[in-house]
Amino acid sequence: GEDAEEDAEVAKLQERASTLRRFVGLMEEGLLLQAKELPLLQAMVKDGMEFEHNHGEVPEYLSQLMSQGGQGGQQVDRQLQSGALALCRATLLISKPSALREASEAGGKGESKAALMSEVQRSMQQLYQKVRDATVDGSSEAVTPSPDVTGAEWEACKLELQGLHEPQFASAHVLKSWLKWLRKVLEVREAKAGLLAKRGAAKQAKEQLTAIHASLDAAGRDSPFSLALMHTVAQAARDQAVPLSREKLLWVLGRAKGDERVAISLAISQASARRAVPVLRRPAMLRDFDVTKVSGAMVHKVKETLRLASLKPLIAA
Repeated sequence: GEDAEEDAEVAKLQERASTLRRFVGLMEEGLLLQAKELPLLQAMVKDGMEFEHNHGEVPEYLSQLMSQGGQGGQQVDRQLQSGALALCRATLLISKPSALREASEAGGKGESKAALMSEVQRSMQQLYQKVRDATVDGSSEAVTPSPDVTGAEWEACKLELQGLHEPQFASAHVLKSWLKWLRKVLEVREAKAGLLAKRGAAKQAKEQLTAIHASLDAAGRDSPFSLALMHTVAQAARDQAVPLSREKLLWVLGRAKGDERVAISLAISQASARRAVPVLRRPAMLRDFDVTKVSGAMVHKVKETLRLASLKPLIAA
């Protein structure tokens, strides 16, 4: 009937609320951990990496690369040149993407490469400072070294770095420390994005939880017991594989005079009592009762329940 449908609806809402509470708890745990890790990552970008000290060597190094001819060690030079160009692109993507657009409009591929490397050579100090300051900014939820840096630029930067490996820069220490630094910057940006996503998910879950509680409050307005008490007793009974209808829940709470512990014990013992009724009606069934399956804990639970003050009148009757 209508009562059964309402009970099923309330049970669904309670289950959903329980799931959301667990989810919010996990999100908040994750937020706490990430909030502790983020300052450590930022401190490394700020002054815990070698690139802080040798980024000033980049312009001279790029100048040497651009001026090198094709004689001895040509293969190694080409590899270093392509790696240096990728680092220049990655840096400009997250600090001055307009320079990339201008270089691509400059015409031929060679001119484009030269324009990029020249841009970084001229302004490495400013580019480094912009990225560093935005990365260590504790007041911002994002890492935005320049207003025109979007998620697309960060993704493109990540792709540039994926093709680079530290061993290829074995003979170019400045390039190796540059690569490590950029990877750490990306790590900070992704940690901040993760924090933002978790905060958003936790907020949404809390809003859903508030809405569910409002629905449950509406369903429990005709009850003399607080909704929190009804939730707790119903959940504890469910955990013991004793689902309670709304009617049964109100009955056990009434008999327990609103005592949470007594109500839970009563609900569980009622379930056991219902299983015992057929045996009491047909004593011959006791012949099939296996005493070895009764544990000490079960006996202790029965004794403990029978000692409850609220049950004394029932036992005396």
